[in-house]
Amino acid sequence: MTELHDPDQLQKLIGEFLSGSNEVYAAIENRIRRFVYSRPLSTGVDKSDIVADVIAALYENLKANKFHGDSLKAFEVYIFSIAKNTISKYHRKLGRIQFWAEIPEQEPTSPYDSGVTKKDLSEKILDSLDESCRKLLELKFRQYWSDQELADKYGKTKNAMSTAISRCVKKARNLEIVKNVL
Repeated sequence: MTELHDPDQLQKLIGEFLSGSNEVYAAIENRIRRFVYSRPLSTGVDKSDIVADVIAALYENLKANKFHGDSLKAFEVYIFSIAKNTISKYHRKLGRIQFWAEIPEQEPTSPYDSGVTKKDLSEKILDSLDESCRKLLELKFRQYWSDQELADKYGKTKNAMSTAISRCVKKARNLEIVKNVL
């Protein structure tokens, strides 16, 4: 994309993107792709999925008039912030999946195990936690509630819920039954 300082030109560019201009779409996708592919990501994160999610989020945000900048530089910063947030979301999601994936599926070999399945072990982990952590982790990881949905339910901020979830996961990881299996 060339350097644009004219707000009218920028609005034209955004309008063409929203109307499906292949040329504009390709230019924006290329910038997003270069940004995403230049970032180190965890194993298991598909960069092409991130690019697609960023483009979808950008489209939805532009359609809802959430961008209020007046230069191409501001537009690029806006796109890259969406990309950065999308990458962070993937890492958080992968972290949640990895925590539950750390519990072995195969037959137990530890003297602490006695043929316990992954489901049984996750039940034991949840049963070993206090009531508030148990409810929170069940909603977050079994029913896939978002942090915002949990915040609304408990009347707290999204950041407060993220902190509470992190503390509960840390408590779960520090349980003896988890240490003996992992």
